[in-house]
Amino acid sequence: MKYKTREQWLQAGVAKLRKVIPGAYDVPVIRISCGFPKNARGKHAIGQCWYTAEDGVCQVFVSPELNDAVRIMDVVLHEVGHAILGGAVGHKKEFKRYMDAVGLEGLATATKAGEGLKKKLEVMTQQLGAYPHSRLTAKAGSKKQTTRLKKVACLCGYTVRVTQKWIDVGLPTCCCGNEMMEVM
Repeated sequence: MKYKTREQWLQAGVAKLRKVIPGAYDVPVIRISCGFPKNARGKHAIGQCWYTAEDGVCQVFVSPELNDAVRIMDVVLHEVGHAILGGAVGHKKEFKRYMDAVGLEGLATATKAGEGLKKKLEVMTQQLGAYPHSRLTAKAGSKKQTTRLKKVACLCGYTVRVTQKWIDVGLPTCCCGNEMMEVM
């Protein structure tokens, strides 16, 4: 195995990606690691760039749920674009120009390597060797938590949410005076 850690492999990958990034873009120093990124709304993401390190160095995270080396490299290329352009750009027009320049396609928030870029990434990942990582998956048998609140509504349209515990005690009375609230 050429690299012992994911971080070594990812850093070497960033060095190789500099070859597909046009000279007009200055690639800053980046720390890159494997971790569970979240987007601005707290939803799951497969990559993320943080600009807020105390030392000013961008931190890039790639999801440990990924194990396809070519896919990882295109995610890294996306995040390197954020490191280059800065946080204020987001996925706007300037980022789309970067996407076109490096060969990323799709929505700016969900890019993938175009065919030409994919071929280059395949060569790069062969040169890097195996990605030293075992893909993490959701815990077997784990169940996503559902809401604990039940919707209770009146004929007048007034709705509230209450726990099953309080429904078992008795349904609430509507503010309109109607005592006929029902669990929806």
